Amino acid sequence: MGNAIASRSLLIAVLLCAASMAAQASGKGGLRIICDGEAKNAEVTINGKSYGSCPADIEVPAGQVDIKVLKSSAGGVTRFHQESFSLGSGALRRVEVVPHLMRPLVSHTKEETAEWIIKKMKQEMEGAKSTGYKNGDIQSRDIRVRFQENTLVVERVAVYASPSSYPSSYVYRLPIEMIERVGVRTNRNSNSYLEIFVTKGCARCTIHASGTEVGSQDREFSRFDFLIKNSEPDLNERFNDAFQHLKSFREQPRPKTSEKF
Repeated sequence: MGNAIASRSLLIAVLLCAASMAAQASGKGGLRIICDGEAKNAEVTINGKSYGSCPADIEVPAGQVDIKVLKSSAGGVTRFHQESFSLGSGALRRVEVVPHLMRPLVSHTKEETAEWIIKKMKQEMEGAKSTGYKNGDIQSRDIRVRFQENTLVVERVAVYASPSSYPSSYVYRLPIEMIERVGVRTNRNSNSYLEIFVTKGCARCTIHASGTEVGSQDREFSRFDFLIKNSEPDLNERFNDAFQHLKSFREQPRPKTSEKF
């Protein structure tokens, strides 16, 4: 019996080696997509092309691989698994889809998504308006946020205690497609900040101070910080999902759902 098992293992190894050599000769690679439990029979798309359902063994061209696995539940909520990597010629890779780690797919319209982001950012930034700042002679600071032509506009207004000073405003214009991710951090003084990370060297990201542009195309923007009050535990992931939805949105009918962000 031991010889039979050894022979079978050897045969599998030879077949995998042969498959790898054949794939390498054709400039392709292989994927083994594992879907168990609730993820079984989920739809698989690779680089925008449908490859049926999983589990599956799939041969794809070598190079950049973007996988998305979608599964709709009985309640009408679609959940997904997504990952990207580079696949070498002749390489074989295993992709395991874990049901409880699949995230809900945001199917709201572009307008609904933008409205939700504005609402949440306003709630988070309520703490930015306060008095008694010890930094210089700032008396109060207010932050306003809105969307304008696919651009996130954040306005920071500072009012100074000194009679000789005047209110100063900073307006940040950050194109949606340039926003990489959103995060929340707390410093050692227990102050929380909403961080907006943008593409480095973002030429279309601008800063105006009291009407005068202070950022130029040569400046490498990477992160903007805004003082906030509190944050929900999963706010980072929810913000990022929503921003990715805005970035990838295409002008086409999308199903509306009652699902909350």
